[in-house]
Amino acid sequence: MATLSSELTLGCQCGKVTGAIKCTPQGSINHISCYCKDCQTFARHLNAEAITLDEHRGTAIIQTSPATVNISSGTEHLNCLKLSPKGITRWYAGCCNTPIANTMSNGKMPFSGVIRSFVKTDNVEQIAGPVEYKVFASLSPEANGHNKAPLGLIAKIVVNMLRWKLRGDHKNSPFFSGETGKPVGEPKILSLQERNAASRS
Repeated sequence: MATLSSELTLGCQCGKVTGAIKCTPQGSINHISCYCKDCQTFARHLNAEAITLDEHRGTAIIQTSPATVNISSGTEHLNCLKLSPKGITRWYAGCCNTPIANTMSNGKMPFSGVIRSFVKTDNVEQIAGPVEYKVFASLSPEANGHNKAPLGLIAKIVVNMLRWKLRGDHKNSPFFSGETGKPVGEPKILSLQERNAASRS
């Protein structure tokens, strides 16, 4: 169970981008592993499979409000991309290609899925709780999880996002301008050729 005083230290592989997640009580954080092809493609495109994907090709993610995520140094290295024009925005450290987080396409709806490869704290499970959901695990059957995203997880995300929106968390995101909701960096949209190259197992 997360406590109000708990923090997760953040840092990219080369150490230029650093920060922290201010953890909030249980229910405001979802600790998941995602086995979808898009998360795998993102890691492969960055040549970051070794630090991102587990033995079953899953990506561990801590879903939380962007207002709890602080980037204290290296904001100039925050880059983002989309796998397709309508896809979610995926953030990474341009200095060393460390995956950082997944967000919505704009900052008006507050949500951030911080990728574990960006978390430097050793005792993550003690602070954020163990991985509670394994989603899209039918793509990696040996992961032994849910075929897609279970309704319980979807409901928690929707409720949290609405609560975060009402209290103004969308105005305090390190990834988007609080005034316009536009990303702090222009997303690169992968070409079909780039996406196909990274999708290969």
